[in-house]
Amino acid sequence: MQSRRYLKDYTLQETLGPDGRVRTEGVYNGPVFRLEEGEALRKARVKLLLLAAVSLAAVLTPLVITVPIIRVWYVMIPLVLALAPAVRLAVCAVRLQRKTRFTRKERDATAGALAPWSVAQAALAFLSLAGQVIHALRGAFTARDAPVPVAAGALLLAAAGMFAIRKSFDAAEEAADP
Repeated sequence: MQSRRYLKDYTLQETLGPDGRVRTEGVYNGPVFRLEEGEALRKARVKLLLLAAVSLAAVLTPLVITVPIIRVWYVMIPLVLALAPAVRLAVCAVRLQRKTRFTRKERDATAGALAPWSVAQAALAFLSLAGQVIHALRGAFTARDAPVPVAAGALLLAAAGMFAIRKSFDAAEEAADP
């Protein structure tokens, strides 16, 4: 039912095309949301972009380097799955850098997506760290494996940071023009 969620924000309008045919188009007439411009928003944008970059680097580093711990399935699978939230959060961070006005759908897809995707990323990073602890308790952890827990910890901290600054991107509804 996701496709019907924003249905009331559009009306159908018929226009005469250049070829003489009547065309029916959807016109957005729903609420428009705006971010409050200022120094606080600029700082939050920079922080979000940096945290998204750290997140991507932290999830890609263990997947690129060759260490024995990455072959352990209960360490590797959460890190591979964490790639999806990291990419989604990076896309949200880039979109929030450029825009200040949003439709309801755009607001939900960018600022509204920060909380659930950062929680998912944090949960997957935690699962990977738990797997690494289990691996270490089994006595199989080596010094070569050290970058993986560091990267998973950085991933967890980046997710917590993005969750913490999500409120900076709460958009207020614009007043309708009289």
